[in-house]
Formats: sequence, C-alpha cells, structure tokens
Amino acid sequence: TAAASTYSCEELVYHFSPHSTFPERLTVGCVIIQENYSNFDDLKKFRLLDGSNFTNFLDIAGSPTHCVQSSGGWRLVVDNSSINCKQQFSLVLTEELENFILPLKETTVHTLEGR
Repeated sequence: TAAASTYSCEELVYHFSPHSTFPERLTVGCVIIQENYSNFDDLKKFRLLDGSNFTNFLDIAGSPTHCVQSSGGWRLVVDNSSINCKQQFSLVLTEELENFILPLKETTVHTLEGR
C-alpha cells in the first residue's frame, strides 16, 4: 500500500512555511480542485519544486492525470500574498501515481447510437 498525504488550501497557507519540504518517498504530487473552481490566479501562487524545476498548481490541476512526478521529493513554494481559500483544492502527495475519481454535482451522460 502506497503512503499518501493530503493538504487543503488553508493547511498549505497557514501551517507550512513558504519553502516547506515533504518526505522524499512522496514523489507524486496531484492537485484536485472543487467543481466550478475559478480562482486560477491563486493556484499559480502555489508551486512544487523538483530540484530546479517549478510546476504551479494550475498546470498540475489542468494536466490529464492532475499529477506530476518528481525524481525524489518536493519542496512547496508559496507566494502567501493575498491568497483566498474560499474555493477549495487539495494537494495529494503519494508514492505512486493513482487514479482519481472526481465527483461532480451533476451526472454527465453520453449516449452513443449506432447500428
């Protein structure tokens, strides 16, 4: 079983220093945003640093898997100026790339018709 840790916007802003590090074994970083999230400027203020490569949370959340992988641990870099956590997101750090099921308020139905 892979280890994982989950952090909310508030935890990242108020309980971590702007340059916190996470355990090296947690090499996969995923950002999951709430449905209808629109505070994209704030997502850009959060970045994961892998060595010398930064990836902001907006790019991570918008990727097909909602995740990025590091070569050995992450450092969190946050521009704490005027971050608003009214809309929620979660940072999930884990040892292995996982599949996430994102719940939606409304059912999405696709009907295929054919012969």
